[in-house]
Parts: sequence; structure tokens; C-alpha cells
Amino acid sequence: MAYTKNRVPHKTLQGKTPIEVFLQKDPIKERANLRPFGQKVICYDYEVTDKLSARSYEARIIGYTQTFGTYWVRKNDGSYKLAKSPTPVIEEPESDTEDEEEPEPESPEPPVSENEKPVPMAPKRKRNLKNDEYWDSVVGRRSSTRERKPTAKVQAVGADLDHPTDEQARNSPLAAEWAKARIKEREQLEKYGVFTKIDKADIPKGSKIVDTKWVYTIKRKLDGSIEKYKARKVGRGFSQEEGVSYDVDQTFAQMMRPETFKILLVIALHRNWAIRQWDVVAAYLQALLHYDIYISDINENGETEYWKLHKALYGLKQAGHEWYQTLKEILRSAGLERCLGDEGTYVSASGDQIIGTHVDDLIGIAPEESTLDRIEQSIEKTVELEKSGRPTKNRSIKNMGRVEPSPLYHSTKGIMHLEQTKSKPYKRNTSRLSGGYYSLHE
Repeated sequence: MAYTKNRVPHKTLQGKTPIEVFLQKDPIKERANLRPFGQKVICYDYEVTDKLSARSYEARIIGYTQTFGTYWVRKNDGSYKLAKSPTPVIEEPESDTEDEEEPEPESPEPPVSENEKPVPMAPKRKRNLKNDEYWDSVVGRRSSTRERKPTAKVQAVGADLDHPTDEQARNSPLAAEWAKARIKEREQLEKYGVFTKIDKADIPKGSKIVDTKWVYTIKRKLDGSIEKYKARKVGRGFSQEEGVSYDVDQTFAQMMRPETFKILLVIALHRNWAIRQWDVVAAYLQALLHYDIYISDINENGETEYWKLHKALYGLKQAGHEWYQTLKEILRSAGLERCLGDEGTYVSASGDQIIGTHVDDLIGIAPEESTLDRIEQSIEKTVELEKSGRPTKNRSIKNMGRVEPSPLYHSTKGIMHLEQTKSKPYKRNTSRLSGGYYSLHE
């Protein structure tokens, strides 16, 4: 009931919905998720692996979830399941054709004489439909003056200048900048020993050759100004073969949960701990591969080259997983162990040193700056870090649930405070990190 009411316009909110006012969500999209309670639906069964078994089942909708398009349903056997995008069943009313008697055949009408012919009726008058000119002449008519904007569409690669295609980058006025970016990326691949050039004849017969492409991005600062031109050599991982160049259970990597990120800030600011942020330079290029992968590439001269990869390349199926395994060993050598409740977070045995990971972004908190210095030096023995210092704004928040980058905290009389919207005061609560408990209020 509360889910439905929050998506219905309220008089006290000037005709707006609560989710539109308080959560800034699109009410039209949210209302599209509403379904009648008890609606009969057909649900796809994702757990079925047998080809001969039924892949769908009938159920009735009994509740909503926090995920758009996913509902709680009750199957005919009484069990409950989560169903994604169930298809409604149109129930047609039952017909009683069996009980109805067949209509008797109509008897032919007798011929009508000329004197008894019916008098023709007058034609019906047409409705006087008013045209637009008439209504425009009506005094006091109100018409909308709002400018109608075209419906927003998803932009493809190359539709904006910040993400051009390879052809656009080579023929644009910024071609010189993109050429420098490609040269820098090639030098970085050679620096970290990502590949070895080989002849095509050296590739074993039957091996799948993975080709590459260039991906271009203009990196911008928070104020919108250009920070750098980034060109990245990406492997077309969709052409890899399972079991030959990767394992299906090595296509994922753990990251810090958004809730954990907020808890780390709360702990650090509440206890006045040191906070520091790092970015690992060329993270995936430093992850060792455990499969022989062969690459075909076109160099700046238009010549085709063949590589044997030793380390991960962006775009490969297992690149994220291999980097996570490498990062795990790096942090273990720094005296940190993986958190039990969040595998993207690492904690020291004493519990006062915490590192959160988000792909190649790291954020650390500790009681003293010297402690973070020691962790930083230990990590730099293996990988190169780009040091961001104490984060005042975090661009990676956009990838962790926030729409726009915004200040993380502000200072009042030397005391740090989290930036947050109006909410109820925190109740005494704990969050489990690596077997111990951190209280939001000491």
C-alpha cells in the first residue's frame, strides 16, 4: 500500500508524488511499475537448466521490490519467488455457447407492391465539428506556451565529442591530441610488459585470435574543463572462447559496496581520522594472465601485428577478476585482510586501518597520516599510484549510485561534517567489518 501511495499524486504536494518530491524520481516511469494485486502472470524460470523441462510457470503478483520490474509472486503450489518482468495473462470470459439454442431460420418476406413501398427517410444531419480556427477564436481560451522538448534518446558511441569513434578521432581537429594519447597508451603497454610481438606462424593452430579497438575519452575535471585526452587499447572479449582463453567463474570482481563507502566516511569524520584517496595507474595492465591469449592489432602505420599477452588487457573477459586477485595480494602484503561482510574492503588485524576498493580507486582511513604513509609505500612497491590526497569530491560516486559528483563533507570551526539531506537522527547502530564492530556513535 505504501509503495502505491508514494507513486500517486497528493493534494498536499501540489499534485506531485512523494517519490518525485523527496527522491527526485520520474513519477511516470515509477507508475509504469505498478501492477494490480493478485494479477495472474507468466514468469520465466531462470533456475531451469534441463532443455525438456518447462521454462515458465503461472503465478500471481503479491508484492513489489526495490528493483524496477521485479515482483514477489505466489506460484500455484503455494511457494513464493522473485519474478523479473512477468507477462500478464489476459483472461477471456467464458462463453455459454453450449447452452444457447440455435436461432430459427428467418422466413422470407413477402413481396411488396408498388403502392406499399416505404417512404424514403430524410438524410441524417452531419455533426457541426468545430475546427482549430474556430477554437482559436474563442475568447478566453487558454493554450500552453511551454516549449516542447524532443524526447531524450540514448547516445551511441561517437554521438558526442567526449567519446569519438576511431574514425572521428583520426579526422577531427583534435587528431594531434588523440595521436599523442595513442602513443602514450602504446608506451604504457610496453612499459608494463603486457605483450610480446610474435609472428602469425608462431600462433598454435586452432587458437582463437582476439582483435582490438581504440576507445577514446576526454577526461574532465569537476568544473567541466579538460583534464586529459585518454586513448585506451581494448580487446574484444566477446570473441574469446570459454574454457580456452578464460573460465566462466573468472569474469567478475568484488568491489566495495556504496553503503560501506559511506560508513568509512562516517567513521573517519566521527573519530577525526585521516582520509586518503589513490588511483592505481594502469591497473588492469599489471594483472598476470593464466591463459595464453593471442591478439591481432593494427599499428600506427596501418600494419597488422600479432601479440602474445602476458598481462590483462582492458576488455578481456577475465581482466577485472585477475586485477582483483593481484590487488588482494598487494593489500595482504601491506598487512590487511579481506572484510567478512564486504569483499571489496580490507581491514588490519587491529581494526584501525581500513582500505576500500572500487576497481582501480582506493580510499583509506586510519588514526594517523603516518599509518596511511606506510600503507601507501607498501602498495607502491608493486604498482604505481596517483595520489589524490584527502578527497574533497569523489568522482567515482557517480558509479556508486550518485547522479552528480558533490561535496563529501564540509568544515565548521575546524570540525568536519558529512554533507547529507534532511533525515532522521542516526539511531545507535553498528556495521560489521572483519569480525569486529564499528559503532556510529561511541
